[in-house]
Amino acid sequence: GLDPELWWPWCGPAAAAPFRPLAWEPQYAVDVASGMTDCYGLLMDEATTDGLHPDVLGKKLIGETISDYLLRTFPGKNLLAK
Repeated sequence: GLDPELWWPWCGPAAAAPFRPLAWEPQYAVDVASGMTDCYGLLMDEATTDGLHPDVLGKKLIGETISDYLLRTFPGKNLLAK
């Protein structure tokens, strides 16, 4: 068999070390899907014309969700400034 001491990199304390986020992972995330899906996780009929892609109402819901998130996350910031 294999020597158990050789297993430590995969099974020992080093494997249980906490991971830090990677540099390219986004710091912020906005959940737009939950506001556009039904109880089965499917896109609501009102927000799509083909069952897959958001239509005008779907895109409006996405915009409102992102706007609400930005206003909550960055209060007091002028988000419309160029």
